[in-house]
Amino acid sequence: MLSMLTIVFAAAPAVAAPKPALSSRECVAVEVVQTVGERQRVVSRGRAKREAPTVSVAKTVDLELQVRMRPVLEGDHVLRLELFTPRGYLYQTMTLPFRFVSPREVRAARGEKTTRSVAGFPRPLEVQLLTTQRRRRPTSNLVTARLPVAGTSIALGSLLGKWKAVPHIDDRAAPCGPAASFVIAE
Repeated sequence: MLSMLTIVFAAAPAVAAPKPALSSRECVAVEVVQTVGERQRVVSRGRAKREAPTVSVAKTVDLELQVRMRPVLEGDHVLRLELFTPRGYLYQTMTLPFRFVSPREVRAARGEKTTRSVAGFPRPLEVQLLTTQRRRRPTSNLVTARLPVAGTSIALGSLLGKWKAVPHIDDRAAPCGPAASFVIAE
C-alpha cells in the first residue's frame, strides 16, 4: 500500500518596514540623583565615575533617574528605563513619553500637562517636553523618572547591592546609550 505525503508551502508573512536606524547614543548618560529629606544630591554623572556610586537605603527617600538625551529625535518617542536588581532580575520598567520642541513651545506649555496614549497603558501618560538651550550644561534635555526607595520592597525587602538602569528608545531592543550602575547599601 502506498502512502501519500502532502507538502504544503505557506507564504511567509509580510514583514513591516524597519524603523529608521538610530545610532546607539541618543541617550548620552543616565544620572542618579538622591533625595534625602528636602535636599537632592547628584550621586552619579553618567560615565564620569568608574565605580558605581553608593546611596544609603536608610537615608534615601527616592532616587531621581535623569536620562540626558541628544536632540536628534523628532516627533513623539518613548523612553523605556529598565531597572535591574542586584541579582539581575528586572525590577521595573519605567515608560516615559517625550518630545523635543522649541524653547518657545516649552514656555507656552508651562503649567499645562501634555498627555499621550501609549500602547499597553489604559490611560494617557504625561509627555515630557524637551528642548536644548545654549548653556554650558543644559538641563532641559533630561527625561526624568522617580524611583521610590523608602517604604518600598527595596528598603523593606533588603534589595541591597548594585543596581543597573538601562535606557531604550521606543520599541528597540538595543540600549540607546550606556547603562548606569548604582549601589543601594544600608
